[in-house]
Amino acid sequence: MNNQQWIQDLEGTGFLQDLLETLIQRGLGVLPAREVAISTLELILQHHPEWRNSPPPDYELARLLKISPRRLRGYIDDVNYRNQSIDDDVLKQNLRNRLARIEKIKDGEWVVFEIEDGLLRSYAHQKVRENFGVFESGISGTVIKLSSRQYGALCMSILSQEQAEEMLAALNDGQDVQPVNEPSDKPLRYRVLDAFALSAGAQAGKKMVDLGFMIASGGLSEISSISEVLRSLLGRDDANPTGTV
Repeated sequence: MNNQQWIQDLEGTGFLQDLLETLIQRGLGVLPAREVAISTLELILQHHPEWRNSPPPDYELARLLKISPRRLRGYIDDVNYRNQSIDDDVLKQNLRNRLARIEKIKDGEWVVFEIEDGLLRSYAHQKVRENFGVFESGISGTVIKLSSRQYGALCMSILSQEQAEEMLAALNDGQDVQPVNEPSDKPLRYRVLDAFALSAGAQAGKKMVDLGFMIASGGLSEISSISEVLRSLLGRDDANPTGTV
């Protein structure tokens, strides 16, 4: 797509009127250059008929706008942080999509995956801190490297309260698991992680990744299946010898 084509696609929309209103509502020339760029990008994405729900990849859009992908990513992150329609439910679903596309490394004890969206990345950071305590990112700003337990903690954040309670009950009451005596002030999902790690024993790292992937891919969507799924997961040998999901 060339510049002329996507500019023509904006003709007949409310883009120009909204842009002019944005530029003059605080006084023409008052907005800093960065704010002008962010507002312009936001309005382009809002009004372009094909980009509202699925904008071009960062590289392609950066070429069209004649800026670097890094600068574009910063603008898009600012747009997303200001967009109040992106609530926790949207972020949770977007996070689920990312967590279901992982690569196992170091014999399944670690995973890597990519999150380009700065808002979603911050959301993921917070969820790991809530359920585990420390977020360790090891490769670059967008490529995330997590230990199996951290990945498990992040995937646990997708579970509803009811699912987490059901999982903890299944781990504590099953015949092939041991009860865990943890202080009640520890977060529920933290206690689920500990109970699962204790139940998995020497295979805890690999099994935690398997559990996390099962959660992210929707394998625990039915409450009634959690106990059966956990027994199967804890009792089977590792599959997927290639290390890639």
